[in-house]
Amino acid sequence: MKRRLLALLLTVMVGVTTACGTKDRTDGGGTDPSGQAAEQAPDEQTEETEDPVTLSFTYWGGSYEQPLMEKLIADFEDVYPHIQVDSQHIPSDYGAKMSAMVAGKEEPDLAYIQDYMALDFAEQDMLYNIFDLIDEDEELDKEDFVKDYYLYWDEGKSYGLYTAGEAYALFYNTEALKRRGWRSCPRRQRRR
Repeated sequence: MKRRLLALLLTVMVGVTTACGTKDRTDGGGTDPSGQAAEQAPDEQTEETEDPVTLSFTYWGGSYEQPLMEKLIADFEDVYPHIQVDSQHIPSDYGAKMSAMVAGKEEPDLAYIQDYMALDFAEQDMLYNIFDLIDEDEELDKEDFVKDYYLYWDEGKSYGLYTAGEAYALFYNTEALKRRGWRSCPRRQRRR
């Protein structure tokens, strides 16, 4: 069977970590409303019956991000002791290294993936439609994530979520613009 990239971004990994408790995330097996791991009394712990799984995961980022990512992975593994994440930090030339891994059929199970690469991979049927995975999950809903953060390759098909949402704002001095001849200043962004 063809090995597929599961291009879930860190956001999904963290989302699954917190979402696999209960919907209200306040029971002993999930997280409390602040997102912190909830303590579980020994008599409330459930026995793990899951088969062990090892997932490979690649990501980029500066040297300051690596310890943070490794901490997130360790926290994930604490919540899901049957899942081991073998991570690989690729600080530079990520796209070239990912392309080489795919060409050599050594692609990771989980990865940060750049938009320009992901669309090609999705069209080659190398990525999962995460909506199928979410639909199969009893406790996770598409609405648990910001709609505009999903990365689509076709109608109803998403290969992941943005790892970071960015908002841009422009501040300007209206008086300075008026002195330069502007009669009025824009009040909102023009749509293309």
